[in-house]
Amino acid sequence: MIKNDFKRNIMQSILKRLFNIAHLNIEEKVFIYIIRLTLFLVLIAIPINFYINFTFLAWVCVGVLLLNIFWYYLAFGLGHFKVAVIGYSLITVIFLTWFWFLNGGIEGRIGIFYVVLSMIFAIILPRKIQTYGVIMICIIILIVVIIEYKYPYLVDLHQTKEDKIIDLTLTYITLAYGAFFVMSVLKSSYDQKQRKIDLKDVEILKQNEVLEQNSLELSRQNEQLQKMNASQHRLFSIIAHDLRSPLTSSKAIVELVYQKNMPVEQLQEVVPEMYRNLSYTLSLVDNLLFWAKSQFGDNFIHLEPIELNSYIESQIADLEIIATYKNIHFEVSLEKTKNVIIGFDRQILEIALRNLISNAVKFSHENSPICIQTTINNDNLQIKVIDSGMGMSLEHLENIRKGIVFSSKGTNYEKGTGLGLNLCQGLLKKCNSTLEIESIEQKGTTVSIIIPLDMLY
Repeated sequence: MIKNDFKRNIMQSILKRLFNIAHLNIEEKVFIYIIRLTLFLVLIAIPINFYINFTFLAWVCVGVLLLNIFWYYLAFGLGHFKVAVIGYSLITVIFLTWFWFLNGGIEGRIGIFYVVLSMIFAIILPRKIQTYGVIMICIIILIVVIIEYKYPYLVDLHQTKEDKIIDLTLTYITLAYGAFFVMSVLKSSYDQKQRKIDLKDVEILKQNEVLEQNSLELSRQNEQLQKMNASQHRLFSIIAHDLRSPLTSSKAIVELVYQKNMPVEQLQEVVPEMYRNLSYTLSLVDNLLFWAKSQFGDNFIHLEPIELNSYIESQIADLEIIATYKNIHFEVSLEKTKNVIIGFDRQILEIALRNLISNAVKFSHENSPICIQTTINNDNLQIKVIDSGMGMSLEHLENIRKGIVFSSKGTNYEKGTGLGLNLCQGLLKKCNSTLEIESIEQKGTTVSIIIPLDMLY
């Protein structure tokens, strides 16, 4: 059983090599078609020669048939392609030379086959011996012409019109058949290479598009990185200045009090300013601490139940003293969220409310109101801080959306780091909430904390 399988596999392998030409190169394909052409012509010539009583020539054709089968098997059955090509070429040259004298000499058609054979040599012979093959054919043509010139009786001229017709018919059929199949092989090979080139071109275009997109993405990321680096550099410069200035001022006041160089009346005058400086510094430190925490993931987030209205009112009460310096009053409207409890991080909500209300005070004009209200719709709960102050330009709004840190002075030239809104956006996002800003220059700003309904108890 095993032996039978082994034999069957060998036979399948041999048949595949003999008849499957898809994997062959152009030289091998051309050689196959030449062998097939020769077999075709010989199979036609054998009965014709027997018919016209050229018995010897008919048997010669039988020998040529067997030889071509041998070359075919040697090249594609045994894999000795070069040996088969060289053997076929030599035998073909010998037979053509013999047929020169049997088939009309220079007046016959064998000269055409010499030319065709030279063209075939340029395709199928190994590159190193192609030139020698053509030179050999030229020398043979020269020799047989000289022999025919010196000894014309050696050439068998056509005796009848029938012989000439048969000769011409076979010649033209051979040339037409050979030209068609050789050119079809060449065209097929060219088309196949062209398809591969086209596929490579398409692949290269796709790769170029990907590289271009990657380049654009890298450029965009590089630009963002440069902006972030510039923003962080500016941020730390502002922080260094803004932390030091109020602390230095407060230290100087405390130093005067400590040295008893400041009267009580004068101390009462500077205490409010000192309070503002310390409040600003404490707020800045809180923002910085939470900003630093936010860089290390969401581990610091702690959601807990918060009674919303009372919590907002407590934050407003802590900030009312800041508003009194500009005679700003708060208009609070929390009726829509009465008894509403949300699951939120207490410190994040405090940071967000304090920053939004402080910003509203900073950019509001004296004696103006700030409205703090809550609403609930079908999609979310909103905490709004509305002022009628300086407002923001479209450029500033875009910078806030992009997370670019920048600072603007308030209506009384109050300073700021620009960290607040950027920090609020990031912290609220960690609580599955968002910050929305609507603003018109010189008309005011509305900042809303958007909390999804699934965070309500």
